[in-house]
Amino acid sequence: MLNDYDRKRHFEDTPEPKGSRTKARSHQRKPLEFVVQKHSASRLHFDFRLELDGVLVSWAVPKGPSLNPDDKRLAVHVEDHPWEYRKFEGIIPAKQYGAGEVIVWDKGTYEPVDGSNEDVETQQKIVRDGLKSGKLSIELHGEKLKGVFALVETKGRGKNNWLLIKKDDEFADPEANVAVDSKSVLSDFTLDELQLESGKKKATAKTHSTKTSSKKSFKKEKVKEKEEKSTKSKNSSARESRNRKKRPSRHEKMPARVEPMLTKTAEEPFSKDGWIYEPKLDGIRAIAYIKESEVRLISRRGINVTERYPLIEKSLEENEDDIILDGEITAIDSQGRPSFQLLQRAGQTSDKEGLRIVFYVFDVLYADGRNLIDQTLSTRRRILRQKLKQSDVVKIVNDLGSDGLKAFQACVDIDLEGIVAKKLDSVYKPGTRTADWLKVKSFKSSELLICGYSEGAGSRSDQFGALLLGYFDDQGELTYAGSVGTGFNSKIMRELLGVMKPLERKTSPFGLKTGKKRDVTWLTPKLVAEIKFSEWTADGLLRIPVFLRLREDIEPSTVVRR
Repeated sequence: MLNDYDRKRHFEDTPEPKGSRTKARSHQRKPLEFVVQKHSASRLHFDFRLELDGVLVSWAVPKGPSLNPDDKRLAVHVEDHPWEYRKFEGIIPAKQYGAGEVIVWDKGTYEPVDGSNEDVETQQKIVRDGLKSGKLSIELHGEKLKGVFALVETKGRGKNNWLLIKKDDEFADPEANVAVDSKSVLSDFTLDELQLESGKKKATAKTHSTKTSSKKSFKKEKVKEKEEKSTKSKNSSARESRNRKKRPSRHEKMPARVEPMLTKTAEEPFSKDGWIYEPKLDGIRAIAYIKESEVRLISRRGINVTERYPLIEKSLEENEDDIILDGEITAIDSQGRPSFQLLQRAGQTSDKEGLRIVFYVFDVLYADGRNLIDQTLSTRRRILRQKLKQSDVVKIVNDLGSDGLKAFQACVDIDLEGIVAKKLDSVYKPGTRTADWLKVKSFKSSELLICGYSEGAGSRSDQFGALLLGYFDDQGELTYAGSVGTGFNSKIMRELLGVMKPLERKTSPFGLKTGKKRDVTWLTPKLVAEIKFSEWTADGLLRIPVFLRLREDIEPSTVVRR
């Protein structure tokens, strides 16, 4: 059961435990255990592991567990891990499989819902049967995760894809984002603190080696140190005084990752007291982390896009204080309007002459050594204006006043997409789609999966006719949403064919018997398109759809009907 685990690792180079299966626990009274590890690999994710038959059956959960029953978190089934792995915390070295920091984010016991009063042997059989059938309900008794969760295998998303879903019980909390808790339940370290502690240990070991190998050198260093202290003593008091003034009264560790807060949709513009209105920007959502003048720009999908935008990176480096910013990377067209298509086509050349790329910042999540997500929007905006160094490529989004109706019309008049309305007394809810932020668009649009394309005819004989679209329903099933055949020009069609070809497959991702449909080429649904339309029909299809663009910033597994 651990062959895949062993094959992927070089145990002479990694601190991970070597694969071994524990002795059978079938006659023990001790309950089954689970563990969730937070893992900063090529992409930050959570590893959800259940004890079963002496090993840890494992899933990688990109967005982490949720306490909101409406959230259906993708969980990718990976290789079994050894029982000893449940206590593993450490740093997997570069060039090793899964390189990065690992902490134990949560741990506890569990039992299958249908066998809570059974012995361990019977419980394990129930778990095995549930996993085999593709649906398992378990109750967790962890330090952070409690209550009933379901693991549901999906169809049409790949053979290893499951959904991790919180059931609606006394422990459910639609407003909570439990993944924000970044500390280990074993060491109390965050991922950053684990890395820092590892660096300290290496430095201590190096110092010890130097001392034992050369006492003479050590004495010289002490003399030099004494001289340096004497030279610096005149300025130390004044400097310490300045530093004390700079320090906040309560210093908090800068989070390694904050999931962006998301908007819900309002059908009509409105004006309400206690709300502000911003233009809806047409770009790529990004969280900027500036720590000791080093910059990371992380997209909504968790991809580091810093190298794509060197001018933005250079400007953000000018901020002296550690800070986390939320905003939108936008390309500005010749009329001064944001253009997502221009930004997509820019690619790696985004900062070359002739293209104006701007990072519009609308929120600050960490500053002055404080985590600000529990502060109100009005407080965060005040701090943002005080702290951010603006430039030609980094700007604060200006609000459009307190009249939402006028703000919406002003945006429509200059061909912007609409507005985003925000409640001034709202706190920042990472990873949550909330009615505290509402987008109001001048047209209806939805992100949908490209699941195939039809054969082209006439002037399109060498291209394609229409794209076949879909989304995931409440049970995680891929559902047909109709087709779109307008909104393309020749260049866009060539670009789409280029990215669709590698995804071609023989069978329908909808699970339908479609062998007789010779004019359809099916695709593995990994591309997301934004589609403009007039309405959803009674039978669940798009009416008058128009292709707008590809959305590389949207995770395909999150595409549902909106």
